[in-house]
Amino acid sequence: MSLLYHERLADLAAQAYQLSDRLCESCRDLHALWPYIRLSRSSTGIEGQGSPVANVLRRLISGGRRDVLIAGAADTGLLALVARAAAGQSVNIVVLDICETPLELCRRFAQQWSIPIKTLRRDLREFDDRRQFDVVLVHGTLHFIDEKGRLTAATRIRDSLRLEGRMVLLFNTSKALAPVPHDDIHAEYALAVLSELRRRADRCRMTKRLCTAGLSTIRAGVKCARALLLKPPMPSACSRARGSRR
Repeated sequence: MSLLYHERLADLAAQAYQLSDRLCESCRDLHALWPYIRLSRSSTGIEGQGSPVANVLRRLISGGRRDVLIAGAADTGLLALVARAAAGQSVNIVVLDICETPLELCRRFAQQWSIPIKTLRRDLREFDDRRQFDVVLVHGTLHFIDEKGRLTAATRIRDSLRLEGRMVLLFNTSKALAPVPHDDIHAEYALAVLSELRRRADRCRMTKRLCTAGLSTIRAGVKCARALLLKPPMPSACSRARGSRR
């Protein structure tokens, strides 16, 4: 992967875990653990080279569509994706999310790479900017909105687009898996995540900085990930792993 707009996932995971405890509400576990899932290479992320989404974004931006809205950001992944797609071109990027944690992560990433962005804390269903954007990127956000709310959110996105604007949408249309007494699939996935995190830690010790300042965070994240992934949902187990909020 190109080093341009590269994310330091180990640092990102530690920061997200700490920020989520202070800034998140019901979304705390998601924002605390998502970078760990990416770090273990167990996500279905779109940040890899040759990503179809990156290619679409690059084509749209190079075609003159320069005002981009990221509608929902779990961490810095989508911002990095847009930044790479727009490399060498002048773009205006707005990152919208209902939670402050991913917005703060994006602000830090933008500062690191000198990317001019605007962050907006807003529920997508209440977003009222009209005809402001050429491209709206929606990756997974609608999964966290109920069926009725999705229509409202989609309408808000439509209204925010200019006449020749485009929405780039990724949405899982498969049916949700029904829970079963012995869920071997999810158990194997959880163990794969934990195994990869440990392998990476043993190989490079997560860099000197993470080893000295964030290894306890990694261990807590792994403990919480096991609780969530092996027996979802278990907020009480996560609360115990994270410690009580002050």
